[in-house]
Amino acid sequence: MSISKVKKVKRVINFTSTWTADVLTVTTAAVHDAIIGDTVLLKFANSPQEFRAVVATIPTTSQMTFAAVGANNAVVTAGLAEFDFVRTQGGTYTISAPSNGGNGSIIQATVTGTNGSTVGVYGSLDGTNFTTAVLGTLTNTTGQTTFLSIANNWAYLKLSPSAIGAATKLELWFAA
Repeated sequence: MSISKVKKVKRVINFTSTWTADVLTVTTAAVHDAIIGDTVLLKFANSPQEFRAVVATIPTTSQMTFAAVGANNAVVTAGLAEFDFVRTQGGTYTISAPSNGGNGSIIQATVTGTNGSTVGVYGSLDGTNFTTAVLGTLTNTTGQTTFLSIANNWAYLKLSPSAIGAATKLELWFAA
C-alpha cells in the first residue's frame, strides 16, 4: 500500500457568504460543527481560489466568521466548506468511502480534545444497502489513535460516528 492511496475523510457543506470590513461571514446549509480556532477550507463556486482560514467567531451553529483582509466580494459569495474532522455539536452522520475491492482496507481514527469517540464501520457491495450489523468499531480516548482492518470483500465502507465526547475532534483516514 502506498501513501498515495491514503485519504482523509472529509465532510463538505454548501455555504453562502458576505464580506464586510475585512470579515468574511459564512452561512452553511447545515450545522457546521466548527469551533473557534478550527481551520476550514472554503472553495468558492465562481472562482478557482480556495481560502484556508481559522474560524474567528461562531455567531450561530450554521454561521462562522473569518478574518479576510482584501477579499473580493464578487468572488466570496458561495461555495463548499470542507471539514476534515467530526464533532459532537453536529450530531452523528455517515460517510461512504469505496474500498479498492481486492486488498482490504484500513481505517484509522485519531481523537484530540477532552473526551473520546466511537465509530461503527459497515459494509456494502452496491454503495446503497449497508449491513445492519457492524463490521467493526473504532473506540478512542483522548489523544489516542486506533485502526481497524476490513476484509477485501466489501466494495464500500460506511463510517458512522455514534458517540463523540464534548470538546472532542475526531479525524478519520482510510487506505484501500
